[in-house]
Amino acid sequence: MRDIFSDVTSENEAERLGKLFPIIIADHNLLYAERYLIERDFLLGIFGDSVLRISHIGSTAVPNLIAKPTIDILLEVKEDTDLTSITEILTNMGYVVNTPKSDIIVYLKGYTSQGFVGQAFHIHVRHLDDWDNFYFRDYLIEHPETAKEYGELKQKLLTKFENDRDGYTAAKSEFIGRITALAREELKGKYAPNKLINHYDKLIDENIDPVRDVKVLRDYMDKWDGQVFIDELLLDKNKTALEFAVGTGRLAIKTIPYCKHFTGIDISPKTIKRAEENLAEFINKTLICADFLEYEFAEKFDVIYSSLTFLHIQEKQKVINKNAELLNNGGRFVLSLDKEHKGNKIDYGNRTLTIYPDTPQEIMQYIKNAGLAVVGEKELEFAWIIVAEKEH
Repeated sequence: MRDIFSDVTSENEAERLGKLFPIIIADHNLLYAERYLIERDFLLGIFGDSVLRISHIGSTAVPNLIAKPTIDILLEVKEDTDLTSITEILTNMGYVVNTPKSDIIVYLKGYTSQGFVGQAFHIHVRHLDDWDNFYFRDYLIEHPETAKEYGELKQKLLTKFENDRDGYTAAKSEFIGRITALAREELKGKYAPNKLINHYDKLIDENIDPVRDVKVLRDYMDKWDGQVFIDELLLDKNKTALEFAVGTGRLAIKTIPYCKHFTGIDISPKTIKRAEENLAEFINKTLICADFLEYEFAEKFDVIYSSLTFLHIQEKQKVINKNAELLNNGGRFVLSLDKEHKGNKIDYGNRTLTIYPDTPQEIMQYIKNAGLAVVGEKELEFAWIIVAEKEH
């Protein structure tokens, strides 16, 4: 089956393929959505936990839009996904392999040496990113008049490019680019992946957990916080505490025994799951998997703390403002700030992470802007500890 698309750079071969698989435009089929779901479930079974996001894209995802009767699926996978065995499985089941520029690989279904057979699918496999396809699709759904204009353009181009797929695609590019720009302006990064979540989930996949480290590594991590940091919390059995970015519980396992009730929040599902395992012995705790800025807390706290978190936060003032709001009067806010990283990237070998370095002076100004009083500053080997309080 792979031979169908062999030597597509040849003029004769391109002509042959154009006739074998002509451009066909049809009215929207209500069964597209159902067929997508069936194919999606099948692909999830094949790709397993390597899938980060799977989406119905292209014109068949837009109600009432005329389209080529081909269902496009965007399958975003982990960066270390081994596609060799998956490709073997799919090609043995009749899928054809193709590799356009923007994809790692594309699996085509419904393409045979006799032409189209059954429902055609394009399975675009890529790494997780903020792809234009999402924005263009959503804009057409929300703006039926633009979708109608796009349909009219397709009809016009069909007469000229019926047997020239590359020409047909190129002729639509100006329209698609213009509308995508409008969509990105309107939707403001709606589909931008949170690579921080993926990074910390991946750490769990790699079995990297500071709670379970050997003692020498745990002692090394204490150079950023440790007992000096914990002493600044001034915990006691009458106080409630919140740790934002609780991680797997490296600090929580030391603080929970000394407070009335502990709440930890983290954005990574796999990290919170590991924290639940690590902190299972404690009953005076609540663990939450959510975005700190979006989550609506039902209570305020006597102590709020975080270590090595602000390196990953871009909206620092906004986060500090929320912390200030969550503090009870007289409450204590304690941070450990990394002082080792100066650039804007951390290279982990198989992935890079964007960071947002800061200085104690900047953070203290944000704290003052939020209405808190800075009452202490200490320098450790690898970090600064900043302590603030909310007035009674």
